[in-house]
Amino acid sequence: MTGVQTCALPISDELAQKLGKYRCYRVRLPLKDLNECLCAGLRWSIIRKCMGKAKHYAGRETVSIGQTISRLDHLYEETEAAKGRKMRFRQFMRTLAGYRDAETTVITGDTSAGKTTFALNIVHDRLSRGEGVLICSSEVVVKKVLAKLISIHLEKDFYNKKEMTPELYAEGREWLLSKTLFFIDVHGEIPFYKIEDAIEMVSRMHHVQTALLDHLHFFLDPKVKEYEAVNTFTKELEKLVKRTGIHAILVVHPKQLDDTDDLRGRGMNFLRGSASIKQNADNVLVLWRDTDEELKGVNHVEAIWAKIRDDAAQLTKQNATCHFYFNTDSQRYYEKSKKGQT
Repeated sequence: MTGVQTCALPISDELAQKLGKYRCYRVRLPLKDLNECLCAGLRWSIIRKCMGKAKHYAGRETVSIGQTISRLDHLYEETEAAKGRKMRFRQFMRTLAGYRDAETTVITGDTSAGKTTFALNIVHDRLSRGEGVLICSSEVVVKKVLAKLISIHLEKDFYNKKEMTPELYAEGREWLLSKTLFFIDVHGEIPFYKIEDAIEMVSRMHHVQTALLDHLHFFLDPKVKEYEAVNTFTKELEKLVKRTGIHAILVVHPKQLDDTDDLRGRGMNFLRGSASIKQNADNVLVLWRDTDEELKGVNHVEAIWAKIRDDAAQLTKQNATCHFYFNTDSQRYYEKSKKGQT
C-alpha cells in the first residue's frame, strides 16, 4: 500500500512531498502503529474500519466546491457589509467603498508628511465606532501616541493647558479607558513573531479589528538584505491579516528623494522594497504636503491612492486623490479648509 500512512503519527511533509501528497492518507489507529495493533490481537475488521476513515493528506489545502459554497452564501447575505464599514472621511468612502477586514493598507509619504498622525486619525475613527485597535509604534512612545489621540478626539492642543483644562483632560482620559485599545510597548526594533503573537491574541480574544504598525523599518530582520527582508515581512503580514481578519495599517518610509513631487506622481516606485509592497499590500496611500499652500497658512495635504485591491472600490483618476486640511493644534485632518470647518 505505497503512500498509505499506517501509524497514528502523521508522516512528515518531506516524505509526503517525495511520495506525492495525492498518494498519501492519514489513518488514526487505536494503538501506536499497525504492528502494535496486530500484536495486541485487534481484529482486522477494526483496522479496516480505521482505514475507511482515512483522510487525504492534502485535503486541508485542497477543498471542493461543496466545502466552500457556504462562504459564498455568507458573502451574498452580507453583501453590503462585505463592501466595507463606514469611515469618517467621505472621500475614502467614495473611493474605497468602506473599511474592510483582512487587508493591509500601506501609508507612505515624505519625511514630516504626517504619516503617523494621519494613521492615528484613522485609528481614532475606528475607536469612535466601537472597534478594537492594536498599536505598535516603534518610533513614537506610547504616552505621546495617547496624547495625539486625545487631541484628535477633543480637537484641542494636548500641550496647551489653557485649552486642555483638567476637566477636559479627564474627559479625554475616560474616553480612552472606555475603548478596546492595546499596545505592543516596544521602542525600536521588534521581530515579526512578536507582532504575530500580539495580533493573534487581540484579534481572537478581544475582537480587535485594526492594527497600526509604525513603521516598517523597525520590523525588518537586520541580518537580511533590505529587499529580501521587506519581501518576507510583507508576505507574512498578508498571510496574518487573511488568517485573523484584521486590517493592518503599515507606515512605510520612502527612499531619499530630491523632489517630493516625484513621490506625489509615482509614489509606489519610491517605497523601500517597492516591488514587494506593490505585490503584497492591498492598498497603498501616498501623502503629499502642499508646501505652496503652507506658505499661505493653509495646511493642505493630498492623500493619493496608488493602489486599491477590491472589486467594490472605484479607483479612477478623478477620485484617486483626496484632499485634506491639517490642524496642527488638534492633530486632526479635515475634509474642508479651516474656514469651512464645522
